[in-house]
Amino acid sequence: MATPKIWFITGAAFGFGRIWAESALQCGDKVIATAANLDDLDDLVARFGEAVLPLQLNGTRQDRVFKVFTEGHRHFGRIDVVLCSTDHTYQGVIDALELRLVRSSLSGSLRCAVSVLQSALPYLKQQGHGQILTLSSISVDARRQNRYLL
Repeated sequence: MATPKIWFITGAAFGFGRIWAESALQCGDKVIATAANLDDLDDLVARFGEAVLPLQLNGTRQDRVFKVFTEGHRHFGRIDVVLCSTDHTYQGVIDALELRLVRSSLSGSLRCAVSVLQSALPYLKQQGHGQILTLSSISVDARRQNRYLL
């Protein structure tokens, strides 16, 4: 039997982060599941028990990202896969979006991704292995009176 992988996943409460977390756990891997609200991870812990380490993470605070990453690494002893998936986005009709809010959302997502990668790299280098995945998505919906949604 193969050794289970240890995943560090941001945004594990919803969307892509949640899908990847559930998939990894169903395959027998272990997951450090991060979310802004720990209550959103209760069902994962109930289903998968000690294979899940739920940690609260505000990805825009670099000091907190470093602390959470270190805590996850200490708990499982290594991290094999880092999946950075933001758990929020700014959506709206594209011709009505407020540029300052779009910038703020993109800035928060970028800060989170950079902080996670800066946290992960020293550990992965020391281990001599590891994978990093970053995810984002944009959807366009032209069904509403030829208006595009972002």
